[in-house]
Amino acid sequence: MAEDSRSLGSPALVPEPDTSDWRSWYPEKAPPSRSASGQLFLGLMLIIVFALVPIYIFPSGRPQLADVFILILMLYGLAGNHGKEPFLMDKVFSLFPFIAWAVLINFAYFLMDPGDMPVIWKIAELSYSFLLLYSFTLIFKRVIRTSLAYIYLGIVLSIFLAFLIKGSYEETVRFALSFNNPNQLGYFSLLLLGFGVLLIQFQKTRKENIFYLIGDIIIIIGGHLFALLASSRGAIMGIVIMDIWLATHIRNKKVLFNVIFVAIVAVSVNIFLAPDFIEKRLYARPGKTYDMPEAADETQKRILHQFSIMSGVQYIIGRGGGSYSRDMDAFNMVKGIGEVHNIFGDIFRCYGLIGLTMFSYWIFKIIWTTRVLSGTIWIWTAVLLYNMSHNGVRFRAFWLLIALMLAMVAAIRDEQKDEAGRPSASQPGGLEPVDPTFVRQLNII
Repeated sequence: MAEDSRSLGSPALVPEPDTSDWRSWYPEKAPPSRSASGQLFLGLMLIIVFALVPIYIFPSGRPQLADVFILILMLYGLAGNHGKEPFLMDKVFSLFPFIAWAVLINFAYFLMDPGDMPVIWKIAELSYSFLLLYSFTLIFKRVIRTSLAYIYLGIVLSIFLAFLIKGSYEETVRFALSFNNPNQLGYFSLLLLGFGVLLIQFQKTRKENIFYLIGDIIIIIGGHLFALLASSRGAIMGIVIMDIWLATHIRNKKVLFNVIFVAIVAVSVNIFLAPDFIEKRLYARPGKTYDMPEAADETQKRILHQFSIMSGVQYIIGRGGGSYSRDMDAFNMVKGIGEVHNIFGDIFRCYGLIGLTMFSYWIFKIIWTTRVLSGTIWIWTAVLLYNMSHNGVRFRAFWLLIALMLAMVAAIRDEQKDEAGRPSASQPGGLEPVDPTFVRQLNII
């Protein structure tokens, strides 16, 4: 009889791995693709960036201390191997046509008047904003998939540092803290609450964490307190809008109850120590009443006057981003011609109908993309409402907020796609079922 090949003296046959089993694609402990030290470096740098964003050492519109660390992370974002990110790149690079058009217009005006250096500064400013958005979107996505602690810690530190460092503004009734202008503090308060809404919403896909709970409370209270100190009407209106979302969508009611409790204690202590504080806040920005001629004059000065120097083809291509000093010289005006206090109005004046169309397309594409995160529509409503009477496009925190929005949507989108390919929780080794409505929403963006 022939010897059985499976006898003890023969080596055992090893079956080929079954690659049809999804669990063979996801080993129990996959080796990290990047070093832990690299993750720690990114986290520490993000803490520093967030902490320094409200610190203004130099005049507004010029580089600040935070920009040193932002540039380091930009270089990392540009040079690092972040893998293919077609979803993010489509959203970020949708802004590139506007940036290219604005650079072209500014450079053309510089060629016509080589002494007009503000247009060169505007080119640098626009390029910087775009690179910040690109690099931080990638960096945020990498960091938030493992921990939100770095972002929380950076934002909380920024709140405390804003109180500790004094800016150049001479404070009387309105406060600027570490900023150069109360309106900057007001805008920061609005964006601060926007970060809070994003972090609270993103936590719904993560385990509860006492550190995050404390961070949520500090961020919410800090945002409200900054708006009151700045006495910024635009910021307060925007915060009221986001408060509606917070009151109706905070899953962890401990956050809401603790915020209310701390606010009551703070107001009580404040009334005891400084009884006139709230009264001063209420009358820091007295209301104005106009008769019809005064109202028309105010509208002319604030809005129409800014476009009065445009003519002909300039409505199509704009007057360039450095046109303010040039226009004041040409029209012999010491004041009144300056930056339009409206984000869309200023883009129209600087880059014409073409630039306005390109920028509007991008901003509404981002709104449509990020709408799948509950709360983002409320954030956008508040931020755009504020920018109807201000121009906050240069503000670093504005671009950081958009980058974090995109990174969160992309991270959740990737996780949902991964889970959609795995068996359900009822199967061995399966995960919780995916919300099909959420997946459909992600698929259309």
